[in-house]
Amino acid sequence: MVSTLATLFMTAFSYLYAYVSKGNFKEPQLLNLLLTRISGISIRKKSIVGWILHFIFGIIFTVILYLLWENFIQPNWINTLLIGIIAGIIGSVGWKIFFALHPNPPKIKFVEYSLQLIFAHIVFSYTCFVLLSKII
Repeated sequence: MVSTLATLFMTAFSYLYAYVSKGNFKEPQLLNLLLTRISGISIRKKSIVGWILHFIFGIIFTVILYLLWENFIQPNWINTLLIGIIAGIIGSVGWKIFFALHPNPPKIKFVEYSLQLIFAHIVFSYTCFVLLSKII
């Protein structure tokens, strides 16, 4: 449940930013475009496949956050901010690698995408922090 809510808040931020900036910053849709272009299988831009992958990444990230907070890092507002920034940078590097290895990547404003991705991961981290603080 924590992962689902955090992923939804993060994605809402990305969709809102995409709407305001008129950019293609919707992670599930970008995943669908990447999959279609690499697999040759026709996956609609708004297919559920990208959403499923996006939520799987959210679950993995939530588990990592939980393990960090349980074993290594004191869960507080500052550490959560730092984790969100680091996760956003790691996510941005991951997307950059996906795009570099892809034979036909979607055309996006990558620097702007990376910056919004950092903020989206901060939203994700704080959502996890607030929800997990009730559990930890």
